[in-house]
Amino acid sequence: MIRDALVSNSKVREMQDTNIHLKRKSGLRRKLLRATLVFVAMLFFWATPVEVMATHIVGGELTYRCLGDGRFEIQLIVLRDCDNAQDGAVFDDPASIGVFVRNERTGRFSRNGKNLFDVVGGGGSLGPQGFDIPLIDTDTIQEIIPATCLDDRQPGDLCIERAVYRTVLHRFNRDVEDLYFVYQRCCRNQILDNIEDPLETGMSLMLKFSREARISCNSAPELADFPPLYYCRGVPLEVEQGGPDIDGDSIVYRLCAPLTGASLGTSKPQPPNVPPNNTVDSAYNPVTWVHSTYSTSDMLGNPDDPLTIDPETGVLTGTPLINGQFLVGICIDEYRDGMRINTFRRDFEMNVRSCEQGPIADFELPEVLCDEDRTVTFFNTSVDADNYQWFVDSGDGPEFFTHEEDPPPYTFPDTGRYYVTLVAALDTLCFDTLTKPIDVQINGLIPDFDVVLDECVDSLVLAPIDKSIDTIGHIVEWTWIVDTGDTILVSNDSLPQWIFRDPLTIDITLELLSSNGCTNSLTKENIQLNIIDFEFLGDTVEVCPFEPTEIVAQSDPGLTYTWDPVEGLDLSNPHSPLVSIDSSRLYRVAVTDGICTLEDSVMVIVKPVSEFVFTDIADSCDIQRIVVAKGMVPGSGNWYSDDDYSDLIGQGDTLIIDVPISQTVYFTGIDTISECLIRDSVNLRSFIVNLQYQDKYDFCMGETGIINLVNIDPLDTVSIIWEPNDIIVGDLDQLQIEVFSDVPIVETLYFDAVNQFGCELRDSIVVEFHPFEEVDFEYDYRCGDSTVQFTITTGGSFPVVWDFGDGNTSTERNPTHTYEEEGIYTVVLRSLGFCPDTSQAEIVINFFDINLQDTVISCFGEEVTLNPGGDPNLVYEWSPPELFDDPEAATQVVQVDEDTRVTVIVFDPDADTTCILFDTIDIVIPPEFEIETSVDTLLQCEEGEFTLDVDVQPDTIPVSIVWTDDQGNVIDSTREIVVEAGESEFYTVVVTDEFGCQRTQVIPVIFDPLDFDFEVGAEDTLCVLEPTIIVITGLDPDEQYIIEWMDHPSIVSGHRDDTLHIVPDGPTTYTVAVTNEAGCTEVKSVQVSPRDLSDIIIAIAIPDEIIKGEESNLDVLNGSPFWDYTWTDTSAELTLSDTNIKDPVASPEKTTTYYVEVEDEYGCIAGDSVTVEVIVLPCEPPYVFLPNAFSPNGDGTNDVLYVRGVHIIKVELMIYNRYGQKVFETDDQEDGWDGFFDGKQAPAGAYGYHLYVMCNCGGEYVETGSVNIVR
Repeated sequence: MIRDALVSNSKVREMQDTNIHLKRKSGLRRKLLRATLVFVAMLFFWATPVEVMATHIVGGELTYRCLGDGRFEIQLIVLRDCDNAQDGAVFDDPASIGVFVRNERTGRFSRNGKNLFDVVGGGGSLGPQGFDIPLIDTDTIQEIIPATCLDDRQPGDLCIERAVYRTVLHRFNRDVEDLYFVYQRCCRNQILDNIEDPLETGMSLMLKFSREARISCNSAPELADFPPLYYCRGVPLEVEQGGPDIDGDSIVYRLCAPLTGASLGTSKPQPPNVPPNNTVDSAYNPVTWVHSTYSTSDMLGNPDDPLTIDPETGVLTGTPLINGQFLVGICIDEYRDGMRINTFRRDFEMNVRSCEQGPIADFELPEVLCDEDRTVTFFNTSVDADNYQWFVDSGDGPEFFTHEEDPPPYTFPDTGRYYVTLVAALDTLCFDTLTKPIDVQINGLIPDFDVVLDECVDSLVLAPIDKSIDTIGHIVEWTWIVDTGDTILVSNDSLPQWIFRDPLTIDITLELLSSNGCTNSLTKENIQLNIIDFEFLGDTVEVCPFEPTEIVAQSDPGLTYTWDPVEGLDLSNPHSPLVSIDSSRLYRVAVTDGICTLEDSVMVIVKPVSEFVFTDIADSCDIQRIVVAKGMVPGSGNWYSDDDYSDLIGQGDTLIIDVPISQTVYFTGIDTISECLIRDSVNLRSFIVNLQYQDKYDFCMGETGIINLVNIDPLDTVSIIWEPNDIIVGDLDQLQIEVFSDVPIVETLYFDAVNQFGCELRDSIVVEFHPFEEVDFEYDYRCGDSTVQFTITTGGSFPVVWDFGDGNTSTERNPTHTYEEEGIYTVVLRSLGFCPDTSQAEIVINFFDINLQDTVISCFGEEVTLNPGGDPNLVYEWSPPELFDDPEAATQVVQVDEDTRVTVIVFDPDADTTCILFDTIDIVIPPEFEIETSVDTLLQCEEGEFTLDVDVQPDTIPVSIVWTDDQGNVIDSTREIVVEAGESEFYTVVVTDEFGCQRTQVIPVIFDPLDFDFEVGAEDTLCVLEPTIIVITGLDPDEQYIIEWMDHPSIVSGHRDDTLHIVPDGPTTYTVAVTNEAGCTEVKSVQVSPRDLSDIIIAIAIPDEIIKGEESNLDVLNGSPFWDYTWTDTSAELTLSDTNIKDPVASPEKTTTYYVEVEDEYGCIAGDSVTVEVIVLPCEPPYVFLPNAFSPNGDGTNDVLYVRGVHIIKVELMIYNRYGQKVFETDDQEDGWDGFFDGKQAPAGAYGYHLYVMCNCGGEYVETGSVNIVR
């Protein structure tokens, strides 16, 4: 983090309760006393026509912002040093801005000489060479540090004045292309340490204002406030300089040398000087660094940890090691569609001081708050502080919030930008202040998307569709993350697309960034992407009429199928339905897995068939029908009784079946034309007389019976004649007749029936009249009892059933029944024969039960209860009466001092009878005894066994002992027990004598063993020298503890707290002693092993020794391909294939040392180096060599003559025969002579040659000689 000063702990007067007034932007840190110090805000409005040499410039920036409607706001910020400025050095009012154009062919800049735009209102004057921009505001940023908290050689304060200029331009000339605005001033601060001749080095702020920017209404990126004023030597710094771009362009941050400006001779050129150089990035000359120590890559003079800037976030980091004042420049490159469209500059100074260790104010605060309730908690992470003040500034000045170390949640009143300031103090001596900004926004992001597959047949084309909305701003960034389980795929397109070859299951996450900085995300998990596997048997399928037929060749039952039409389809298995139709039809199907849909169709064509003919050849009055089928393949017929064709009733061409009235039978046979199995049906009918009746009718004598013959064929008209019989009452030509007999009798009745078809029926019916089964009973009941004995008084053995009137029944002939309640009950006896009889009687039940014990024990002479729960509606007489307060009470409580017998008489005054009960009770008093345990309460601090015992007096009384735990579990039955600590919160001993009298003692157990555990913050990702915490866990939050950590140099704070702040530089053991309220103490240790990347990585070169011109493969052993690598070397020019991969290829011209810096996924950084030795071979034999003979005989050995040498870069070889003819020539070392000339083998013998070679060392070699061909 950034530290502008570390305050010493030397004593100063105690801080008063006066709140410190703050006026400072985000990121400012300063040390101050909580006394009467204030941050003074001053306005400077100097105006003078005299040009003054001003050794005061600290820095500044020149930017623009589009206001819409072709209007642009131009803003200039200039910083000056209050203390080091020469007398009379003032802010320009107004400031002069020069306007230049650039010849795109020559690159030269020039003044245009005419007006190219207008200035809105009175916001500054306009001329042919530029425009004036008015001074809007100035303020003073002053930091005062008590001398006792700083090095005595350093001043105790620093003052920076800031001037803000603004104007608005519009009505731009459409003919002009890019404009360049320049502000120039002299001079740089004279005490700068890192540049040459600061008094002669002015400042140029140059702004490119392109035609494209004017057309697209582009605005410059927003930046964080200028950095703080102070930094402590040796303390790593971290300064935020980045910010958002409202146009959504990509921003890249880099360090760059500030540009020079006006000189002492002309400190305020009006207008600014024309840029001397032809390149936009360096139109003006950069400052000259003090080369022995400083450069653009090391502006603070620390090569081990130089000042760097994160290209993506704009965060400055580094460790200053030299006291002084240093000039720093930042370039902000703006990219659109991959092309750089502009570069903005910011200059400022950084002051480094020697500071003594004091409190460090720090807290965690989100940059953007998007919660609906606008509430945030400030997490205090300050070090070495014990007093705190919190302030919140909404733009109207800081307001005091709280003194608490851990403040309560704070609710911002509205949206907007706020500044939160923490002042941290230690022992009221030295103080540190930190201010952080926070943007309070409303999160209007509602993420949503549909998972869509554009293709799912041969491959899977995943193309999710974003349906998200932003109700507040607009979405500026999409991040799609597809997790396949093996691979993470990321896309920033709003409509991404991925192609997969095989089915897979994925998780999709959509992360959104709003234009107001809010974020939100949505994840859809376990999304199955399937290739739709479906195919019909063909484009057309032929089927037989109504024959269930498959039409699908290949399908997946796990998918969803929608068929159109559905008529004629058996969709029991929708993925492979059976079609059963009688006419041709086109079927369409849509197959989907919920993500992708496949549509297909098939034409189902029904084959033409012939007609079947059915003939019934049986007699019409015969119930048996004989049906003959014709028109199918002989012998192929099957007959069924149901239209499901499941109940087979016959086979072949003929069916013989009984049909009482009519019946439809179903037929299948093979068609002679189509050979299809055809289904058909025929309705069969017989004309027999169809009457329904019983074979036998039973009646009771003395009653009239009904006999009914039912005509079950509604189409028949039936006539009937009964033969005469004495029991028939009425006419004999009716289907329904009455019969009667007053005596038991059995008769057979005959009848004749005929229908309109002449079919006849003769049959008979048996009629029997039965006698009645008479029943009667008596019962036996004793008063006061609940049981009744019932007895049947009539003869016979027929079955009976009893109804006792209380819901209970019995089939016994003479049952005994017990009633549950008193009352009047009606008892009914019923015979169960064909002609039953019934008898009933009313019974009065009255009973009572006093449930008296024969003996009652009075333990230790205590009161006893006689007849507990006695019925108060009964009458009682207890004796001896003097023993009772009320001898007539139902329940008695008495106390006696010796064994006593009592009697009682009980009767029911409301009963119909005179029932009376008499009983006796003996009250017995056993001998008394006492118990005493070894301890009343047991305290244990650690686990282990302990003994409890109980003593019984007198010990002559026989007793039983039972020990139980807090769950009631029986532990033992002896006088002495051994138990484990912590198993129970208390123990109970119960001593019981032979009469059941008990003494009980409860022994509480205070078992408070102390145990706890540790949690180490970010333990798996912790790097060496990275701050973290150790948290003691497992302690009771409702109990107080004394905590003492053993001291260690890596401990920052928290020696007596459950949270220990540490900065370990290697594996370290931390020991703590914790004591609870019961006085139990536990000592434990925890090992923290931060990740030291330098112990893991090793830079290697293979080979590490090469000949000049060769390559060496560099690598980092134990390194991951997913880590970040930065390679550098000691050569003048970079000799690596890639400086940001794990294993680049090195091509050094000389011996070179390569350095690599590695950053792993946890942010741990380490470096290593490796040296590649380069051997330079001389350009002469034997390193350059041409053999003196070769044998081109095709045996694969020495068949071709080559020039040998590993460092040859150029070669010329000419070979002549003995006649002086050139038989071979080459300038390619890889092109050798194969012994052929003019397409023929050259003869064996000697050949002359001339050889010229140039080597990579720069040398040359020439040789002439002869070479022999050996055949």
